[in-house]
Amino acid sequence: MPFYGSSYNEPYTLTATARSGAQLSFVSRDDFTALMQSDPLLSLKVLEVLAAEVRSARQAILQR
Repeated sequence: MPFYGSSYNEPYTLTATARSGAQLSFVSRDDFTALMQSDPLLSLKVLEVLAAEVRSARQAILQR
């Protein structure tokens, strides 16, 4: 089951590798949205992480 990014027509392109002993689970879009709405501090932290990713991507583009 692919995870899709901001557009339902574009696959999410990042990948991850699980370490030994890791427990993984799937969080549906609806559950994630409900969690973000119920916990404003968590929502801000997620925005901080995403902003850092954007800054990193911009830096990588500028350094080409």
